[in-house]
Amino acid sequence: MEEVARTAHSVFRVSDRRRKQVPAVAFLINVLSHAIPHGIRLAHFCQGGVREGLLFKELGPSIRAQDPLEVTTQRVAPESAELLYRLLLLSIPQPSKGGTRQFPESISKHIVRAFANTMYVHTIMDKELASTTAMYSTSTGLLAFTRGVSHQDRARLALMLESRYMGELPPRESQFKKALQSIITPEEVWWAAYLGRVGYLLGRLYPAGKVDERKPRVIFSSQWAWNLGHKMHGEGLELTISVQKMKDDPAKLKEALSDHVNIVEKIGKKKNWVGGPDGWGMKVKVKVVEEDIL
Repeated sequence: MEEVARTAHSVFRVSDRRRKQVPAVAFLINVLSHAIPHGIRLAHFCQGGVREGLLFKELGPSIRAQDPLEVTTQRVAPESAELLYRLLLLSIPQPSKGGTRQFPESISKHIVRAFANTMYVHTIMDKELASTTAMYSTSTGLLAFTRGVSHQDRARLALMLESRYMGELPPRESQFKKALQSIITPEEVWWAAYLGRVGYLLGRLYPAGKVDERKPRVIFSSQWAWNLGHKMHGEGLELTISVQKMKDDPAKLKEALSDHVNIVEKIGKKKNWVGGPDGWGMKVKVKVVEEDIL
């Protein structure tokens, strides 16, 4: 250590600032070697990404396989996050026969689960502030410190959260939203907005984020459709919301839901497609039906 400190000026490919720190580091290691009963067997000198990589390598395979967004958001997840996650998945149709229609694989289940975990974080704010804050949460807010997440995944989750609160964005925030949209595909942008609106609907159904699995208020199902619109030949998706059939429902759940389904259907309007009427999008039809779901 003393030799390294004396020759610090000649350390190869090390900046002057780092080179000047070598004597202090050597002194610290020397003190630690005397303070620790059995000394130091091996020391790795690294910083930043190299240090994180070294520490990551020491973790077990099962820990390394976990998704960082999913793990980070678990600490703010609502009580019924798992059930909300399942409802979100049920709002996505399975791939059509022949694969002509399918949900983009780039929006992984990890992102959908992270969305379910964070759907209620900003509900204490008014919708304009909630939309803005939620949109920034993956870059400068709640999830900014999360390591190992791509810019694209941050954009996908941010756009879902922004759509979930439906607030009107100020001009500067609208520009940031466009920047987020520019780093993913138009298809992904549309689906992020759709899932955000489904999240809004779930927020209206379960304001506290708690779902009674034994007595669910609703069950979702979805499928591709080729008979939508006034002329019955529009392509898109059909989301069915099943509520428990009751002779007398004091909560008027079916009627209440029917008043809110247009929020989801608006995403399918051509004016709301990504890039305008000639851009990327599809028609959306939401049906509310009464049947025995218990």
